[in-house]
Amino acid sequence: MNAKLSVIVPVYNSVDTIVRCAASLVNQTMENIEVIFVDDCSTDESLDLLHQIRQQFPEKVRLLQTKRNSGPGGARNIGLDAATGDYVGFVDSDDFVDGTMYEKLYKAAVEAQADVVDCGFADESLGSYIFSVNPECAGDLDDEKRCRLISKEGYIWCKIFRRDLIEKNKLRFRESALMEDTDFIMCVWALASKVAVVPEVLYQHTDNQVSVTHVADNYKNYMQSLSAMEAVHHRLSELPQYHAIEEGVKAMLTGLYLGAIVNIATSQEKELTNSKKVECLTNLREVRRKVMDSDYENAYQIEGMNDQCIMIMQLNDRNPKAVVQLLASA
Repeated sequence: MNAKLSVIVPVYNSVDTIVRCAASLVNQTMENIEVIFVDDCSTDESLDLLHQIRQQFPEKVRLLQTKRNSGPGGARNIGLDAATGDYVGFVDSDDFVDGTMYEKLYKAAVEAQADVVDCGFADESLGSYIFSVNPECAGDLDDEKRCRLISKEGYIWCKIFRRDLIEKNKLRFRESALMEDTDFIMCVWALASKVAVVPEVLYQHTDNQVSVTHVADNYKNYMQSLSAMEAVHHRLSELPQYHAIEEGVKAMLTGLYLGAIVNIATSQEKELTNSKKVECLTNLREVRRKVMDSDYENAYQIEGMNDQCIMIMQLNDRNPKAVVQLLASA
């Protein structure tokens, strides 16, 4: 089946949420859509439910499996290899979408001939509606718009992407990793020519307390931030147009750097002694020096980067031990 749109859903131990997620996808108003579920070696009854869903909706649903647990990134990569749609979307298995979402996004994509179309989402944990793409960034992208989009990173699951853009540039996700979509979406922003926005809240992002993000501890999150920083620098710096988007990339790297500092320095985990924290922050400082050599004067720095945030990063650049002492007493 050659679909207009392929929706890829990585699934791991989602028995409590997958039926609701699937129902919101198989009942889309858009015609000629394929929903690709990729089970990532679930240990609960998720796979059994997926087989039932596949049997009920054989004309819309495809079911694939990973050979080994490889995280959302690995599952999405398998889905991308199998996708046939002109556009692709990504949905997390504990989320659900409005019944008109993909019809509206696809219509906007065709009308604008856009590489990416974004919509708003409801964030359960924050209790708010979020639009990750400023309407001012819609339309043909220039270097300034790309920098602004890259500096904010964005979210993959409230968007659709032209599949040809992904395949032509051989874009895939990092496997067995958190923050696996950080460098992916930044590459998309760097390579896309045109973006459209549907100004409606059409995606529901839930706060699943047993999801992979929540069960990870501070140290694992810190390691993932390190990995994301290195992946972002590696992938983006190799692009021919990197010099034109460098300030946007550095702004996002700065945000990752600050998040990793705070994650480690304020951790209450017993295994993270003060000496271990200093070791982690020293390593983080070295990675920061490798991926970005600029100061913190950047027009695209993420919102909330106030003077105190900059002071903490500058302090870590000089003396990681002092950061641990400062934040431990805060």
